[in-house]
Amino acid sequence: MNVLRAKNVSEAIRMQKETNGYFLAGGTYSMVEINSERFDPDCLIDLSLCPELYGIREEEASVHIGALTTFTELEKSELIGRLFPALQKAAAEVGGPQVRNRGTVGGNICAASPAADAATPLLALDATVVAVGVNGERKIPIRKLFLAPRKTCLTPDEVVTEIILPKTGSRSGFIKVGKRNALAVSSINMAVSAVITDGKLTDVRVAAGSCAPTPRLCPRTAACLLADGLNAVPTAQEILMEEISPIDDRWATAEYRRMVAKNMLSALMQEMMEEKA
Repeated sequence: MNVLRAKNVSEAIRMQKETNGYFLAGGTYSMVEINSERFDPDCLIDLSLCPELYGIREEEASVHIGALTTFTELEKSELIGRLFPALQKAAAEVGGPQVRNRGTVGGNICAASPAADAATPLLALDATVVAVGVNGERKIPIRKLFLAPRKTCLTPDEVVTEIILPKTGSRSGFIKVGKRNALAVSSINMAVSAVITDGKLTDVRVAAGSCAPTPRLCPRTAACLLADGLNAVPTAQEILMEEISPIDDRWATAEYRRMVAKNMLSALMQEMMEEKA
């Protein structure tokens, strides 16, 4: 296996077209797959030297997160904690310190695992993914990124450069449940974002992970909650059961995931409505 190191995104795209290689971000997913012999690429293109893929910057109406921003950086960012607490909390619960120091937000969503911890809060926060390839740049609403387990709408030559989060003034929360307290793959996770104006819920988004083939936005559940706030939680819980499709696997049973999903929704909505502005 060859490993090439690109010095910028343009060079990475050129290398990919010449070799049909795969892009490598933090490697916390790819290297596990390679070591397990589930992934056997002829060529990897290391993106770690590309300066344009780093950094968190704030603009007037949005925050831009470089694709190679690590989970440790997200966890420690005052800006992310203040504006997008669901993403900060999710980052803090990814693997152990070694994984958080190497794993990147771009790599996490491009791996397209149904259990990807970053995907759920990014869905709830209405993120946009920016990708650059041979045909130029395109902006992809993250709700359209995931097509199937381990599959996104990205073409092989496209590099995710950044994730854009709109500054909506929303509150947000995240809950993850695993088989143990630390270093666990999500048995299920959920994120909720809510905009509350003069004490009234004016916008809400619900996203769930590890309970469908892809991380899933639940718009019908959100619409029910928006209509009647906390009073609508019991009805919204039943609608949620129609919007998710969990399975039995080694991490949890479908029945367990459904039970926990209901409890997560109730807890997160209670948190959103009680949080002090």
